[in-house]
Amino acid sequence: DVTAGDVYLWYGQSNGEARQFSGTSDAYLSPWIRTFGMNSDFSNFTQASAFWAEADGDAYMEFPGGIGQWPLVVGRKIVDTYGIPVAILNGSRAAYNITRLQRDDANPDNLADTGTTIYRVYNRLRYRAIQAKVNTAIRAIFYYQGESDVNDTAQHMSGFDSLMTDWRVDYPAVEKVYVTQLHVGCSTTRELPALRDAQRLIPDIYDKARVMSTNGITAI
Repeated sequence: DVTAGDVYLWYGQSNGEARQFSGTSDAYLSPWIRTFGMNSDFSNFTQASAFWAEADGDAYMEFPGGIGQWPLVVGRKIVDTYGIPVAILNGSRAAYNITRLQRDDANPDNLADTGTTIYRVYNRLRYRAIQAKVNTAIRAIFYYQGESDVNDTAQHMSGFDSLMTDWRVDYPAVEKVYVTQLHVGCSTTRELPALRDAQRLIPDIYDKARVMSTNGITAI
């Protein structure tokens, strides 16, 4: 009857989504790693999938139980190291800049995107957390995003500040926000270091934020 001991959120764009490209993460599957609902672009699918399931790393958007490979590996490390069952909810969305990842403050309970002007991916993840009754128990947020903002550092930092403000309200128990600093690749070049430098300084601005470097990763 134990659902989870620790609860974590993943958010961002494609690297946060962590979809399968090559190789399987099935070796990390565990009945002690759970998720709730489904990461979906559609409000009706989001509402229809409001149930607990064993987490699947090779699945991602539009798959019940899909959380992506990176979250599954981290979850398994926690289970094996500390003996704590975990719940992971992933709301990341590939190719989204930070403006599309914002909460619709005027109507946070609206789950449906409005054309190409208002995106409610934040609202849908928030809904899943509330329905799972874990919104006040989330321990940490893992955030990997910025490739779509690489030419606009000001937009990225303003958007991140708004996210931090909303996370404090919607997920009041969060102890840490782990921000992944971009590496060269995925539209990020050595000639555009401003955004990566701004990410490096995030812990100086937000006491709960920590930065994880990805400079050693060899990927596009």
